[in-house]
Amino acid sequence: MTLYEYLKLQQGGWISADTYDTEYDSIVTIDADIDHENSEDPYDQFTFALLRSVEIDTIGKDTLTCKWSKFIEDNMEYFKAFTREYWTNQYEDDEEEFIYQWIREIHYYLAGYVGNSTYKAFIKFIINKEIPKNDLP
Repeated sequence: MTLYEYLKLQQGGWISADTYDTEYDSIVTIDADIDHENSEDPYDQFTFALLRSVEIDTIGKDTLTCKWSKFIEDNMEYFKAFTREYWTNQYEDDEEEFIYQWIREIHYYLAGYVGNSTYKAFIKFIINKEIPKNDLP
């Protein structure tokens, strides 16, 4: 089940929860309202694209454990292309650190710490899997 499918099952179509990764000691806070699903706002588009892409591993009484690291691993070449384009530190020599930093980054993106251009770029690189040909590894 994806986070999006879980959201649709929630009474009122709203979720606000800290989610945990299956592999890394990291939290990603989700705050989403199904009423924003078709919004033209880049933040909302980013949020719903992410919710449709990340699977839930376990649902506890007060916790959700999600496959954040698997999402990054499964899309590694796109995350690396995004990182080459937009990050100063690449974490090229340490894949575990790369994944951990991306989980943290997604948390901050969902908290609104970046601008619309970053949300649009994330959707382009990660969701739509558009890497400029000269940026392929």
